[in-house]
Formats: sequence, structure tokens, C-alpha cells
Amino acid sequence: MQLREDLIEAEVDWREGEYKQCFKIYQGVAKRYEDQFDYQTASYFHKRCLDVSLDFKYFEGEAQAYQGLGFCEEKVGNKYESMARLETANDKATEGGLDKIKKEILSDLVRVYQ
Repeated sequence: MQLREDLIEAEVDWREGEYKQCFKIYQGVAKRYEDQFDYQTASYFHKRCLDVSLDFKYFEGEAQAYQGLGFCEEKVGNKYESMARLETANDKATEGGLDKIKKEILSDLVRVYQ
């Protein structure tokens, strides 16, 4: 029931232009799937976060969505895809002047490169 409610709320928020709230809901759903080690489904919701961010030109959301996609790729053993997603996240964070998020992304990149 919670998933259903979250998806309905996210869709309503998206249609009303409340993109940050929509992003937050999709990100929360992605995190719940990550906690259950279902990285394929988590990736789907990180991709939805990315779609919302691109639609509304939300740089912070783009950076976080790419970071989430990179994390999921890392967890399923796709090291090079993870690196690519995290590099893109880093570029978006740099472009948007998002220093706090950039630090988190760089930490993830170091871990993946090791």
C-alpha cells in the first residue's frame, strides 16, 4: 500500500510542477529497494528521479540521481558503468556548484576506483 500511495503522490506532484517533492518521493522509494538489496528496481526509481530532474532542469536532482544509479551499478558488479554514472554525477555537481553533494560523489568515486 505504501508504494502505491507514494507513486500516486509522486505523479500528482510531477503534474503540479512540485518537482522537488516528486523527486524526494522517488528517491525514498529507491532507497527502500536498496535496503532490500533489489538494485534493479532501485535503479528504475533513480532513473525516474533523473527524468524528473531533467524535465525541470534541477541540477541537484540530476547529480543525486546519477549518484544513485552509480551506487546501484556498483552493487551489481558493473564497475565501469558505475564509474561513468558517478563521473556524470560529479560533472553535474560541479556545474551546479553543489559542493556538499560533490564531496559525497567523490567519496563514492574513490571507493569504486579502488
